[in-house]
Amino acid sequence: MKDAPGSRRKKGAGRNTGHLLLHRGVRTAGLLLFSIVLLGCSVSDDDREQPTAADVHRASADAANTAAAWLLRQWSFALDVDEASMRPVYKTTERQRLEIRGLSLSEMATQTGEALTVSLTAETEDSYTLHWQFDGPSEITDGSRELEDGEQTIEMPIPEEAFSGYYELLLTLSDEDGTTVLQAVAAEELRISRGADDMEDLREENWQVSDGRTLGRSALRAPLVEEAGGVRLRLPGGEDDGAELQHESASGYGSYEAKMRLPDAPGSITGFFLYAPPDYYYEIDIEVFNQADDSEIWLTTYEDGDTARQEKLPMERDPTASFLEYRFDYYPDELRFYLEGELLAAWEDGYPHEDMPLMINAWYPAWLEGNSTEEDTYLELDWVRW
Repeated sequence: MKDAPGSRRKKGAGRNTGHLLLHRGVRTAGLLLFSIVLLGCSVSDDDREQPTAADVHRASADAANTAAAWLLRQWSFALDVDEASMRPVYKTTERQRLEIRGLSLSEMATQTGEALTVSLTAETEDSYTLHWQFDGPSEITDGSRELEDGEQTIEMPIPEEAFSGYYELLLTLSDEDGTTVLQAVAAEELRISRGADDMEDLREENWQVSDGRTLGRSALRAPLVEEAGGVRLRLPGGEDDGAELQHESASGYGSYEAKMRLPDAPGSITGFFLYAPPDYYYEIDIEVFNQADDSEIWLTTYEDGDTARQEKLPMERDPTASFLEYRFDYYPDELRFYLEGELLAAWEDGYPHEDMPLMINAWYPAWLEGNSTEEDTYLELDWVRW
């Protein structure tokens, strides 16, 4: 992450000790102040009731506590953070007249061309500025805004041209002298997308359905793309036919993710990939064997008519039993593959740099042994992001 103004790594171990010493000090000041006033006000009227030692002790304690509370209100920095979305990493121990309540990040995800928002309530008479910095796969301009007194929402715009993917966010609060008062980071990486589809139904403006093309042993048929409580691709029982979707606009550099449950149909595979013709020139693949036992996941790229890079890994879990998240991050300087958020491979070369649309399919390759199942099986799609 980029360096921010002030010390990000300044330890807060002395924070509580500092406030305790400050509290003791101002209580002592209050006690001395009360004692001086008491000594300076001698009782000349013999008929006035003289205070007892207990009265003097109680009154002096009240005065000390009142003075301490007043000074701490002027000097302390009170902070309340929604730690589900933001996590403080530095808080000054210097005297501040500032209270922040409900500091939170409204969303943990957004789309390019929109904005992430920070919400908070501030109470202060002084001048403070909130700065923000993003660190991720592409440059997003840093920004700042002067803190207002009261409840407020601060928008951090995301440019249209930003790559989709995961970003870290750093917030820095500084005083009028530019000294860092507070630093906080997003509790987890933020997902910025160019688009997303919940796949509850087939949106024709998003997806083109393959029909009539042959792939391996399969004829890709449009009727095998179904809507039944969500979009699914059917592998028909007793046949080797398959189904395929191609996105109309998802292409280029960015992060591609899908949450899918695979069919249990040994001899077939599911593909989640970028592709442009001709074959073996422009392609980035995640391919998974559609079987509960001994399944494999293949990560492959093609360039110049041949396989450029490939890694074959055993599936550590059953891809047919539950929905799993498959992802690849495709950027100018690196290509990374993930399963359920865990990094599988990272390559800095050996992959194409072309405009390739996103595709999803389920089919029977000629090179993989296995016959179709007796019953229909389904590739189920929960959501897709790009």
